[in-house]
Amino acid sequence: MSDQKQEGSQVPVSLKQVVHRLRDKSPTDSQKDISPHLFFICLLHLANEHTLLLNHHPDFGDVDIVVPDSAFVKM
Repeated sequence: MSDQKQEGSQVPVSLKQVVHRLRDKSPTDSQKDISPHLFFICLLHLANEHTLLLNHHPDFGDVDIVVPDSAFVKM
């Protein structure tokens, strides 16, 4: 991640962590239907819809997902 001030109230989560957690919790039959490409496409959709920040790693091997404070609805 860059040297910029960390935005958001949550610690960044890597796309690799999300994929591994979901695969651990899902049945094995459904795992073969979901590719990393599909995870990334869904992430892009959610990032656009909920103003998530995506930060790439220098080697482009992973993406950090950050939820900025502005994405939370104040009630």
